[in-house]
Amino acid sequence: MGIFDKLKKKGNVTTVEEVEPTHKWDLSAEIAILRDEKYVVKNDFKNKEYYLDRLMANNKFLNDITERYELGTLYEPERYPRLVQRELIDVIHFLYVVGARYEVVKKYVIEYLLLLEKEDIEHWGYSKEAMALALAYLYDVEAETIARIELKYQQTQEKYVDAVLDIFRNKIFHNKVSTTKEFYFKDKGVFGDYELGHGELIEAIQAENPQERSKKFVEYLEKVKEKHYKNLLSHYEKIGENRYSYGGAQCFKLTALAKMLEVDKEEIANSRFIANDLL
Repeated sequence: MGIFDKLKKKGNVTTVEEVEPTHKWDLSAEIAILRDEKYVVKNDFKNKEYYLDRLMANNKFLNDITERYELGTLYEPERYPRLVQRELIDVIHFLYVVGARYEVVKKYVIEYLLLLEKEDIEHWGYSKEAMALALAYLYDVEAETIARIELKYQQTQEKYVDAVLDIFRNKIFHNKVSTTKEFYFKDKGVFGDYELGHGELIEAIQAENPQERSKKFVEYLEKVKEKHYKNLLSHYEKIGENRYSYGGAQCFKLTALAKMLEVDKEEIANSRFIANDLL
């Protein structure tokens, strides 16, 4: 019986069967492995110790909240999947940036995707779907796993489906790279906000030949993404380290898009935003 199966409804009160805490999450062994000098950080804004400390904090949080969930002491236990999802996204970023093995990162990607099956519709949206599909594609997640949560993807309102998400859906579910959308959601500010973009990345998506597509994609990375990234770092440097978590410059969504569009690997080989070993 999984931990989600232990929830029972009694009238309007949610209760949990009495069970022994299982501490499902254990990153300690992987953290010990990653301390070896052969594992090199893929981004130089933060050092390796920063990421390993963050992973240790993630591990503690996941164990603590899982124990409280299983013992029935977690306030509003229906929040559990959402709280764990938020933590797992950080774990995935941190593991990748310190050079963890592909199979290790994939394990947590699958955990994240399966938790989405428990997600309330009210908390579903563009960011969550785009990230889920990008990770599923880059880490070659089995079709059976994706199929379990495919119905969720129909819950994002059409007005929030941009060209990037449209391509993700078409490639993963229909094995074709196409979109009818002529806008994309452009990074804005420092809190994960977006604004509509109609040029830049759209020009790369709509390019008529591979050479032009690669050229426009690189221009987007250098002129648009780089500007936003520098603004983000400037903000981070002004506030205390305990007020943000930095998961590296790599963008899984842009990496997945580059792979689907078959952007020339040599053209983006030096981009800090592309996880080149996942192409």
